[in-house]
Amino acid sequence: MDYRVLVSKGFRDICYLGSGSFGRVYYAHSETGEEVAVKIIPQKHFSKGEYDAATVLDSYSSDYIIKFYSIVNVGRDVII
Repeated sequence: MDYRVLVSKGFRDICYLGSGSFGRVYYAHSETGEEVAVKIIPQKHFSKGEYDAATVLDSYSSDYIIKFYSIVNVGRDVII
């Protein structure tokens, strides 16, 4: 299911990287061709703390910190 959701959102060349306690992570190319990491978290595990942690990344600019693009709700999942 994750693959179909990511394709429907414009991602391509999708490769599963791994999973943790609450989500799964994929490597992909965005619609613009950029290399991205995509994390999919079930909404039941997505808290304000997860949202805050994701959006904090938006305020940093470093070669060592991944750039934050967006959070999207898709069905019962959240894509970061």
